[in-house]
Amino acid sequence: MARDNPANAGLAAGGAQCGGQAMTERVSGEARLQPARPEHGQASPLPADPVLRRIVATLLWRTLAVLCLLLGLLGVFLPVMPTVPFVLVAAWAAGRGWPALESWLVGHPRYGVHVRQWREGGFVPRRAKWAASIGMMGSAILLQFLPVPLAARIAVPLCMALVAAWLWSRPEPLAAVGHEPLARR
Repeated sequence: MARDNPANAGLAAGGAQCGGQAMTERVSGEARLQPARPEHGQASPLPADPVLRRIVATLLWRTLAVLCLLLGLLGVFLPVMPTVPFVLVAAWAAGRGWPALESWLVGHPRYGVHVRQWREGGFVPRRAKWAASIGMMGSAILLQFLPVPLAARIAVPLCMALVAAWLWSRPEPLAAVGHEPLARR
């Protein structure tokens, strides 16, 4: 019956292309989809060589780490731009593609403590919570005086409020002596 219909002629011959997938015929006459293989001479979208895949992945992780470090560096000079979240993402990406950079970030005299605290349990110091909350509140107030659409004047402060609520739900680092949260001392 599949051979009588011209649209199914390719199935009878052993397979046809359908939306980027090859169709083949089962013994019972039903068609099933299988991934199409690149034809001879066509390049696969992903490198076939595992070594090449690892090199590409390493380069992508390193690119993400450097981009986040640059954004964090920009945050050092711009008060509206955070630094530590970008350093955290940079350390995470470096851990997957640049171990030397990761160890440098973890051992950094200023930002390494934040990376270690985040990795130990998602700890955020109270001072950082206050600084982020005040910065978001100031940005939300400033936004109300800028010529932006009403939807942005409502949506952006709501998003910042959600971020602040999440931030304040994070645990605070433990004290060095007694292992009590700093808030209880």
